[in-house]
Amino acid sequence: MKIKCKGAYEYENLDWHKNHSALIIPKAAVSFLVYGTPIEDFIHNHKDHLDFMLRVKVPRSNKLLTIDEFGVENKEQNVCRYYVSNNGNKLVKIMPALDKPGKIATVWWNEEGEEMLTYKDSEIKKANKQGFTINKGQREIPLEERPQEIEASWGVTICNKLKDFKGNINYEYYITEAKKLVDCYQQTLDNPPKLCNNTLN
Repeated sequence: MKIKCKGAYEYENLDWHKNHSALIIPKAAVSFLVYGTPIEDFIHNHKDHLDFMLRVKVPRSNKLLTIDEFGVENKEQNVCRYYVSNNGNKLVKIMPALDKPGKIATVWWNEEGEEMLTYKDSEIKKANKQGFTINKGQREIPLEERPQEIEASWGVTICNKLKDFKGNINYEYYITEAKKLVDCYQQTLDNPPKLCNNTLN
């Protein structure tokens, strides 16, 4: 039986421009759907480490950071290969601030020259009660950079070279994602999806 898979279930003979990330996920899902192989067994017994790798690419205007458990940041290259790992770091994309005017704040000082900002009328009374009664006019507060966590709630290990692979794969991530593909397929059996078609030779 020849299996022809498309979309999220595709993993063979992929064109260079297609997503080659975490091919273990569609492989495990298809093996379960076609042969009944338990997803956990397939993933735990898979030997090709490259199939666990994911790829991220950010524009030059962005930054890509790994952040460890102590909050220490490390700047990564804009194109990175990584895998989801036990005790891994956060992977965060930092996008530039939006190209539009910042917020307008009213600047208040107290007698000691300390500063407090208010953004709406309801905050003024609170500032005055705290002793910030000297109105120093308004100021535009620039918008901040926008962080976006990649693989949110999962740790990752950067692995741009396979020789750096440490073997601390978090299998639970890949199992969870493969089960999502299986659930998606099974929920649409009454309306056969175009994502995965089985054809007999």
